[in-house]
Amino acid sequence: MSEKKEKHPEETISSPLGSLDQIRDIILGEHIEEWEKQFARLDASIAKLRNDTSAQFKEVQVKLNENANQAQDETGKLAEKSEQSVTELRALLKKFHHELGQRIEELDENKVDKDSIGEVFIQWGQRVKSKT
Repeated sequence: MSEKKEKHPEETISSPLGSLDQIRDIILGEHIEEWEKQFARLDASIAKLRNDTSAQFKEVQVKLNENANQAQDETGKLAEKSEQSVTELRALLKKFHHELGQRIEELDENKVDKDSIGEVFIQWGQRVKSKT
C-alpha cells in the first residue's frame, strides 16, 4: 500500500494536469466518447452536404449557361426574322406607294373639269329646249 501512496503523490506533483485528465475521464468519459461520435457524424454529414451542394451548384451553373446560350441563340434568330420582316414591309410599302401614285395620276388624267361638265349640261339643256 505504501508503494501506491508514494506513486500517487508523485504523479500529482509531477503531473497535475494528468490527474485532471483522469478525473475528467472518470466523470465525463462516456459522455465524451458519445460527443466525439456525434461530432464525427456531424462532420461526415457536413462533408456530404458540402459535396452535394457543390455538385448541385455545378449543375445549376451548367443549366444557367445552357439557358443563357439558348436565349442568346433565340434572340439572334428573332433579330434576323425581325430584320427580314422589316425589309419585306419596306418593299411592300414602296410597292403600295408606287401603285397609289399611279392611281392618283390615272385619276388626274381621267378627271373632268367643272367647266367641261357645265358646258355639257348647257348643251343638253339647249338641245332639250330646242326640241320642245
